[in-house]
Amino acid sequence: MNNQQRGQTHTMPSVIMISSTPIPETAERIRVQTVADILRALADPDIAAVIRQHILTQELLNLPAAFARVQDDVVDIKALLAQVVERQDRADADIVDFKAGQERLETGQARLESDVSELKAGQVRLESGQAQLESDVSELKAGQVRLETGQAQLESDVSELKAGQVRLETGQVRLEGDGSEIKAAQTRINNEFDILRSEVNVSKARRMYGRICEVANLRRPRWMEITELSDLFDAADTTDIPGNELISCQEADLVLKAVSKADGSQHYAVVECSATISQNDIRRVKRNAAHYQRITGCVTHAVAIGNAPPESVLAEAAALQVHCLVPSRQLTHPT
Repeated sequence: MNNQQRGQTHTMPSVIMISSTPIPETAERIRVQTVADILRALADPDIAAVIRQHILTQELLNLPAAFARVQDDVVDIKALLAQVVERQDRADADIVDFKAGQERLETGQARLESDVSELKAGQVRLESGQAQLESDVSELKAGQVRLETGQAQLESDVSELKAGQVRLETGQVRLEGDGSEIKAAQTRINNEFDILRSEVNVSKARRMYGRICEVANLRRPRWMEITELSDLFDAADTTDIPGNELISCQEADLVLKAVSKADGSQHYAVVECSATISQNDIRRVKRNAAHYQRITGCVTHAVAIGNAPPESVLAEAAALQVHCLVPSRQLTHPT
């Protein structure tokens, strides 16, 4: 289809004239009839450059160079950004290390403050101890002066003792001949003192009749005399009592005669006095009380009086129903 067939109102000139300044000589007159002709014309670099200068502005013409520079800048920015990221990572690691170090510092500070408190308390104790030590040193110095004085006195006394020892040795020679007589006399004196101590203990026990009546629930107490006890045994049948046990009954420390608070019947109490109550004392007074009860036909209580008996003795006394009493004034011990 030719140009005339396409229509009368829309015709294309058969020749396009390109005339501008400057125009390459080869392109001053080019016949363009189809799009293919335009593309062939643009294939010529000179023609393409002239057309580009007329169509594009200077800014668009400079755009490729600017875009190349931007690409270079982007590369630089990426490199800088990588450096920033690397530095940020190092900074984050440093911050983590800083926080850990700060925690260690805070922990160390807390321990340090605790140690300082302990050191202050220790310093107070040391100062107190130093003051006490100074006081002790003063006392030791004063004691040393007293010891030195005492040593001088002791040396003087030693001299006197040596002289006295010589005199004693001389006297000992004379006394050795009389030693046997002195020992015999001492034995007699000890025996007499034991008798006196026993009588003193019995006298102390006599004053405890109120406590005896209290533990045995008795009233109207009366200590029996030797003649009464002798008559009691003379009138009783004692043939079934072993000889040693009969003597123990007759030599009982004390025998109390009283009336029961419960029913008014006649009661007795056999008392054993000893400075140190033993299990043998408990058993003996229990046995004596049993013999008295059989002889008299009346209830007879067993009472042991002594100084603070041990737990084992108290346990046996409780098992045998023996009353243990401790006097307000201690009983005296035999020699």
